[in-house]
Amino acid sequence: MANVGESVQKLEPRVPSVVVEASAAARYAAGEVRRPGLVGSAVGLARSLYCRCEPTAKGLYAKYKPAADEVAVLAWRSLSRLPLVTRLVVPVGAHLSEKYNEAVRCSAKKGYSISAHLPLVPTERIVQFLAGKATAKSL
Repeated sequence: MANVGESVQKLEPRVPSVVVEASAAARYAAGEVRRPGLVGSAVGLARSLYCRCEPTAKGLYAKYKPAADEVAVLAWRSLSRLPLVTRLVVPVGAHLSEKYNEAVRCSAKKGYSISAHLPLVPTERIVQFLAGKATAKSL
């Protein structure tokens, strides 16, 4: 443990002050959360904020999703010209997407509320696009 402290002391002067301040603020906030009643207040505040922001977020998502899909298709078409991308990135990306989706589904089954806010990767739509059966407009 002494080695860790020494390492931190040597590293601290090289870290930007903003990072040090943010770290200290995070440690303070974590300590405050342990106080009785504060967790309930934080949960209530988070729920209130969510209820106010959800409609706006959904509206923005619906408005900008087609544009984001179009950009993603254009980026993929550019990248797919590189052999490394098609041989390495696609299989790895498919594997990691399935693992991510599986983790989100598993957390939902366990009842973790955060899973409701994590989107699934649309692997079926991606497969259709890669097979040439879909365009950016149909995504």
